[in-house]
Amino acid sequence: MLAKEQLEKIYIVLEKSEWNKDKLQEILLKLVDNTGGWKRAPFFANLRLTIAGSTVSPPLIESMEIIGKEECLKRIKQILEKL
Repeated sequence: MLAKEQLEKIYIVLEKSEWNKDKLQEILLKLVDNTGGWKRAPFFANLRLTIAGSTVSPPLIESMEIIGKEECLKRIKQILEKL
């Protein structure tokens, strides 16, 4: 799982975001690239696990768009409550 600090930042950024494939991709790439020490592969693998419940799923960004903003934020919040 992602560290609590990472998930909190993801939640805050996504909560304020438009919810479409292009915007999600832009926001998540900026977040991972502009936060010191985060590596893309583990970041996206762990976010996939948080959102999809598995490390293997259809493409993450498209999955997030289909699942919807409310449900994705709910899943992130559920994990945050467990950390």
